[in-house]
Amino acid sequence: MKGNGYWLAIASALGVYLAPVSYSWIGGIVGLGGLIFIRSANRPLLFVSCVLFITCSTSVSFKSPNPPDLHSSSTQLSGIVKGNPTFAKEYTSFIFEDHQTKQKWNAFLFSPLDHRSVQIGSKCSLSGKVERHPFSRNPGEFNYETFMLLKGIRGTIIVDVSQLHCQGGSWYKELFSKRKEALDNLDQNLSPLTSSWVSALVFGEDRDLPDETIDLFQRWGLSHLLAISGLHVGLCIALFSYLTLRFSLLTKRKLIICLLFLLPIYIIFAGGAPSVIRAVCMAEAAMLLSLLKQKWPMTDIISYLFCSILILKPSLVHQLGFQFSFIVTFGILVSKKWISLSVHPIDSLLRISLLCQLVVLPLQLQSFYFFNPLSLLANLLFVPLMSIFVLPVCFIILVGVYILPSSLLNQLDTVFQKSLELCFLPLRGMDKFAVEWVIGQMSFVSILLFVFAFVWMMKRWELGKKRKSFLWGVVLSFILIAEASVPFLFSPGRVTMLDIGQGDCFIIEWPNRNHVMMIDAAGVLEGGEDETFTRIIQPYLHERGITKVNTLLLTHADQDHIGAAEEVITRFSVDTLITSSFFRGDLQIIEEKWKKVSSGDRFVIEETVFDVLYPIKESEDKNDNSLVISFKLGGLVWMFTGDVGKNGEENISSLSYELDADVLKVAHHGSDTSTGEQWLDAVTPRVALISAGLNNRYGHPHEQVMNRLNQQDVQIIRTDQKGAVIYQFSGETGTFYSHLP
Repeated sequence: MKGNGYWLAIASALGVYLAPVSYSWIGGIVGLGGLIFIRSANRPLLFVSCVLFITCSTSVSFKSPNPPDLHSSSTQLSGIVKGNPTFAKEYTSFIFEDHQTKQKWNAFLFSPLDHRSVQIGSKCSLSGKVERHPFSRNPGEFNYETFMLLKGIRGTIIVDVSQLHCQGGSWYKELFSKRKEALDNLDQNLSPLTSSWVSALVFGEDRDLPDETIDLFQRWGLSHLLAISGLHVGLCIALFSYLTLRFSLLTKRKLIICLLFLLPIYIIFAGGAPSVIRAVCMAEAAMLLSLLKQKWPMTDIISYLFCSILILKPSLVHQLGFQFSFIVTFGILVSKKWISLSVHPIDSLLRISLLCQLVVLPLQLQSFYFFNPLSLLANLLFVPLMSIFVLPVCFIILVGVYILPSSLLNQLDTVFQKSLELCFLPLRGMDKFAVEWVIGQMSFVSILLFVFAFVWMMKRWELGKKRKSFLWGVVLSFILIAEASVPFLFSPGRVTMLDIGQGDCFIIEWPNRNHVMMIDAAGVLEGGEDETFTRIIQPYLHERGITKVNTLLLTHADQDHIGAAEEVITRFSVDTLITSSFFRGDLQIIEEKWKKVSSGDRFVIEETVFDVLYPIKESEDKNDNSLVISFKLGGLVWMFTGDVGKNGEENISSLSYELDADVLKVAHHGSDTSTGEQWLDAVTPRVALISAGLNNRYGHPHEQVMNRLNQQDVQIIRTDQKGAVIYQFSGETGTFYSHLP
């Protein structure tokens, strides 16, 4: 099997990917079985590959787990601490394994603890409240619960600090303690910015990096530079080897033996990142083979390592860092001959950057729904910059913290900060002209076609057949263009009520994406950072492949209706903003795009007529300045009401409008200040949509409103119960369904 180990890795990876698909193992048997008979010379290899595929595709470890059914609201457990605890200024958390059930839990305390009070391997008894992990309530939203369940962590226990008792620890707990002490030392002796960079690039602790920097790097496909990877491991090996050999401290053989013992320690100091585990294990395997005077292809080493990790720690395969690290490294190793054809270091770097971007593109689109075509240029500029300057200087600063006087260390700190600012000026300048190609989630067929075209493009290029390679590159581009174009050619219409929490956000898509309209764009009501746009609204739009919101209608100026409006206007190129004439809000949009309407007005979008029913006159109460509109779409008449109160409802009812509607967006999240009996008698809805936050402090929707709706046999659909609610239609017929069961 020597030289063909990649078949085992490919079979295993395909099995993991298809594990959630029922009976996918049958296809594996047919496909690989056919290859066994066709390629008789490799029958043992293909047979093992077939066994690995079936094992991975049927293993419970790789299937999407069901949410846990937590019967008890509190629990008392005894067990052991798994993994390195997290000590923050406001909280402490650690992974805890129960002795009796062997189930793992995320233990969380709303108070900081000393890092020696809870350590890896500590035996603890605790009690606290059991909670589910936060889960996705909208399409496109990151599902933290699935992420944690795939890591084998059943739920969260909010621990009572007075009921936590721990003692002892593992034999290597001191290594984690030293790591924590080193991080604390950085915080005490360096500026916050410098400390955050050294912590991220040397210790893998990136929590303190500025959000603006993380977002910037993510938009430009540079996130891998903020994570510890083979580059860091290679630099450590090179630095240690140079010093020991230069000063004749060790022979080459003793150096290798020494590295074999030291590198696993760096895994601990680097936070146990999957990319570090991969890089260290590959380096260890290569050095061990050199000691034994054996030669194995690096593709075999990484393939066997991949299969070994699947067996020993299957939860790692679900981590994006693990997936990116292995795919990129495997791609570089397989393309080694092609990379060696470069005639200049810049040409070599350009080839590697192109390869890395293309090889992870399907995975990137599956996770983030977009990529930046210009990230190739950004990688060309910043990979050398980070490798030659930023990373080595971070190691120098770390050493300087322990050996330099404070005055000299402060000067080094200041120079580093100014250097970072200068280094990132070009990237920030480029960011003003960033081009995000939003494609949405790729289908499985498109992924297979993309991989096939990519492999053939690389093979033709490696053989010097540049014309044919170019044609396969055109095919690659066509696959992406076709995937992005499908919604504009064959998609039904949709009306989506996002579960935004305590607020409103509706997105209307006309068939074939002819027009996209958003009604309200909520932000958080008070306190904390507003992540509504980045966590819910933007991921949903990107998952749908939407890059432009043609019309944004804001019913009134409350934060829970307009909190994310500025970001929507900026990031999604809004053509038209519609508000009432009495809208009390200041938004950054040119006057020509701002259309103000009031009672009696009418506007048309894609032959859909919108009637403005309210407001009639300005009110002191912002809620009674809410826009109330009615329109027919997908065979149903819709009534959107903002937060209008009973007085406004009575005023509308007194007018000579035809108010019958099939679907009523219940005003003010189901507050008893709205949705009176007179209003329901006038509207006679069949379906009531209520956008209210889960366990919100206002008690919305109020019992009185629910009773009035039930008395009229109205079907009630609530975001706090069903998550996002979608009405998908074609022509005059459609169906309601929800994101949650």
